[in-house]
Amino acid sequence: MHSGDGPPEVTILGVRLHNISTEETLALIDRFVSEKGPHQVCTTNVDFVVQAQKDREFLEVLNRADLSVPDGMGVIYASRFLGTPLKENVKGRILVIHLCKQASERGQSVFLMGGEPGVAAKAAEVLKRRFPELKVAGTSSPRVGFENNREKNNAVIEELRRAKPDILFVGLGAPKQEKWIADNLPKTDIPVALGIGGTFDIISGKTRESPGWMTNVGLEWLFRLTREPGRLWKRYLVRDPKFFWKIVEQKLGKDFSAPLH
Repeated sequence: MHSGDGPPEVTILGVRLHNISTEETLALIDRFVSEKGPHQVCTTNVDFVVQAQKDREFLEVLNRADLSVPDGMGVIYASRFLGTPLKENVKGRILVIHLCKQASERGQSVFLMGGEPGVAAKAAEVLKRRFPELKVAGTSSPRVGFENNREKNNAVIEELRRAKPDILFVGLGAPKQEKWIADNLPKTDIPVALGIGGTFDIISGKTRESPGWMTNVGLEWLFRLTREPGRLWKRYLVRDPKFFWKIVEQKLGKDFSAPLH
């Protein structure tokens, strides 16, 4: 998607985000489905922006995406500080729920791919109970590293081609899920794919969701850190705090047209 062909854009540390509301996002993804494919949607949060500073491939994937929605209050606060405010936090996991509701109403099908064995299937059960009309074209939890094995990756693509969903949710973690979608979505004939991180864990009940008030003020990271300190301490205490110093530098006029090193 080019800037003249979609919602207005905001750039944060060289990463493009679309200035779009949840309602507008749903309408645009509905249009993507009707246009057929492939369309990649990224749910871009602070950690995406930080990783993209040192990972040029990830940066290019984010900036080529057909839609990059702001996910999390960190990018919202940064956009306001920079004087280019994003209108809404289009929370990735909430977007999944909205999209499943919309798909159930429009007769569209979804496919859930990723997570630990059984988690995607459990998440699909929960979604089907909530939206009985939802068509689940399938679920899969490919083994870790499948994307590096041509035979295993081709088997995943073939499964998706047979299932023929309208929307593919990919929960492999960033940046793996975004890179996989960029490389493989065109081979699947699926109209739309979104990288959704650990959303299957939350929907299935495997992971507890943060309280609404913490999410609303941008403290969801703190809740997650207290739940999984061993896995998340480096992301939240070492990697992501750099984001805010870089935002100050951007405010002061440093050029972020290329990734930082």
